[in-house]
Amino acid sequence: MTMERIRRLLSVRIGLDPASLGPRSVESAVAAAMESQGITELAEYSKKLTDTMGVFDDLAGRLVVPETWFFRGSLFMSLPALVRSKPAVPFRILSIPCSTGEEPYSVAMALADAGIEPEKCSIDAADLSASAVTTARHGVYREFSFRQTTPEVRARYFQKAGDDWELSPTIRSRVRFHVSNLLNAGTLPAGLYDLVICRNLFIYLTPEARRRSLDVLEGLLTPEGFLAVGPADASVLADRSFTSVGADGDFLFRRGRNMSATPTVMVAPLPPRRTTVPPKINVKMPVSPPVVATWQAIRQLADSGRLNEACAECRRLLATSGHDAEGYALLGVIEQARGNLDAADDAFRRALYLDPNHTEALTHGALLYEQRGQGDRAASLRERLNRLAVAGGNS
Repeated sequence: MTMERIRRLLSVRIGLDPASLGPRSVESAVAAAMESQGITELAEYSKKLTDTMGVFDDLAGRLVVPETWFFRGSLFMSLPALVRSKPAVPFRILSIPCSTGEEPYSVAMALADAGIEPEKCSIDAADLSASAVTTARHGVYREFSFRQTTPEVRARYFQKAGDDWELSPTIRSRVRFHVSNLLNAGTLPAGLYDLVICRNLFIYLTPEARRRSLDVLEGLLTPEGFLAVGPADASVLADRSFTSVGADGDFLFRRGRNMSATPTVMVAPLPPRRTTVPPKINVKMPVSPPVVATWQAIRQLADSGRLNEACAECRRLLATSGHDAEGYALLGVIEQARGNLDAADDAFRRALYLDPNHTEALTHGALLYEQRGQGDRAASLRERLNRLAVAGGNS
């Protein structure tokens, strides 16, 4: 089996568009998988890949993009109101893909902070990576997962475990985890959901897999259920029967056209999350090209999936505005998404030269080095992030 056939197998089984991960991501993942299994011949590995689901699942898990953290985005502020808007209980929530569990656990913590009892809301979480699900069930996280979490929230729900943080059993017990493939209905949890959170997935799928995934998601929702997606995913709902509801930045949609907005329930918000990451611009459908190029407008282009345009505009603005740490950090994120890792590395280095404490450059730079197998460099950037978090918590 050639690499091209392996790419096709990934597309058929999990809907992955290999090009979305960069030009050599599949090759790198295959090489790492073969080394871990002590296989030296591609033909031998190829046979196991097609004949043994465990081997295929291992490769798929290596290609899953693991970027996640606690309380990512503003959606969690709106969850208590959604749950309270449904008279019948329980309000059922599914997080898919859930990666290593930060998202569904953030749901559980947000509801606990709002005083919503466990019996009033059930939370399922699913991911096709068995190793990610195992990590989620253990509930032990490194400092990197808390980059948008205040020390107060962490102190409420976590205990120090060496260099890591262990989530309280009370919160862990509120989430049920499953190893599931969204394109394989037989692996999914049973029943219908009032809310499905499926963020930052569609940008990695082929057009056909996108369509099939949306069909499955619609089938998982109750007749008036809610779907939460990522900023770059919102445009794929344009031809579906969904209406945008909720607060700007939640990217929350409800089944059905021209429906009234979600009922507003005033609840005590979570403590503000300390972060220096530049906020994303709200994406409306359809997304129009920015009239005047700014860093925020370029970020909007990137969030809507128009990476080539965003990259060209970013470089043009850098050429006219001179050295700018935010601009170079943004360029690095865009180039990383396009698979141009050398260009991304150069951009992050320039950003950190101008601003050694630039959170976005440190965060994505660490992810880049992990992606390239440069663990020492990744650890160095994570250590700098940790020092910033400690300094921020003591300020």
